[in-house]
Amino acid sequence: LDHHHAVRAPGQHAAGGDANGLAGCDRHLPNFAHGNGTGDLEEGRAGVAGTERGGGAKGVILSQAGRFGGWSLYLKKGKPTYTYNFVGLKRFTIAARNPVPAGKATIRFEFAYDGGGLGKGGTSTLFVNGKQVARGRIEQTQSMIFSADEGADVGQDGETPVVETYGIKAPYTFTGKINKITVDVKEMGKAEKAQEKK
Repeated sequence: LDHHHAVRAPGQHAAGGDANGLAGCDRHLPNFAHGNGTGDLEEGRAGVAGTERGGGAKGVILSQAGRFGGWSLYLKKGKPTYTYNFVGLKRFTIAARNPVPAGKATIRFEFAYDGGGLGKGGTSTLFVNGKQVARGRIEQTQSMIFSADEGADVGQDGETPVVETYGIKAPYTFTGKINKITVDVKEMGKAEKAQEKK
């Protein structure tokens, strides 16, 4: 998985196309962990169509792992939502108040890690078309890896779900169109690198 460019499976291109037949990318991707050793998505952008035959799109855009630790970026009743599942014990969720507007939209999630070692917290923020729509805290993060057998999914949350309250039936398939997903990982600062080596 190339962390510095668009999400891709080995030998394939950036994720995009219809959620019910994603062009250029497998639905299920290898497990990946990044973002200051937290195993969390540090910054992600998803270009999606916000309508489904005139109604609000819903379902998972991008998820990783499942019930016993993971995260998911999704639309619930058309509203951009992000949930971080800490080892199945705690869930931290931020959600926009309003649905994504009709037509194409770019949904962006950013995670700003607190630093100070592994497993610390951070601030999560959601944007729609460049405008902040939600912000909140993730007080604890899961270090290094979420799961040995549950990877990342584009356009659904297969196997065990990160969260049980998506509002639609498993595998929580996105009902709109995903044009592209990009994952950017920012390099850690010198202080965070030094702390990890201790």
